[in-house]
Amino acid sequence: VTVTALDSTAKKLVFIDAAAAATGLANINTLNARAESAAHERAFRERFDVVTARAVARLNVLSELCLPYAAVGGKFIAMKGAAALPETEEALTAIRILGGTMTENIMEELIVFGERQKRCTIIIQKNRRSPKNHPRDFSRITKNPL
Repeated sequence: VTVTALDSTAKKLVFIDAAAAATGLANINTLNARAESAAHERAFRERFDVVTARAVARLNVLSELCLPYAAVGGKFIAMKGAAALPETEEALTAIRILGGTMTENIMEELIVFGERQKRCTIIIQKNRRSPKNHPRDFSRITKNPL
C-alpha cells in the first residue's frame, strides 16, 4: 500500500513526512497542493484505489473534491459525524454527476475521551469517469454546490 497525503498547508505535510520518517514508513508520499487543482493533473486524476478526507466540508462538496481522484472501480470513503444522514441525501446528485454511487452508510458509536459519540462512514463506489470540468474552483463549489 502506498499512501499519498494531499494538503494545501505545507506545515501539516512537514509533520506527516517527519512522522513517516520517525516510524520508518517509506510508503508515504506528500503533495502540497489544493485538492481542486491537483485533481486536474494527469498524475493524480482517477489514479487512486481509495480516496478519503477529513470531515472538512459537507458531503456534496467533499464528493466534488475527492471523486475525481478515485479510479473507476475505486472508492471514496467519507468519515462524517452523527448528522451525516441529511448530507447523504443532499449529496446524491453530486455523487451521480461525478461518476459515483453510494454503496454503504455505516453508523457506529465510538467512545472518545470517555464520551459516546456517533460517527458515520460513507462509502461511494466510482463507476465511471468524472466530467473533466470537475472539480471546479473552490469558490464556485461552495457558492453553487452540486
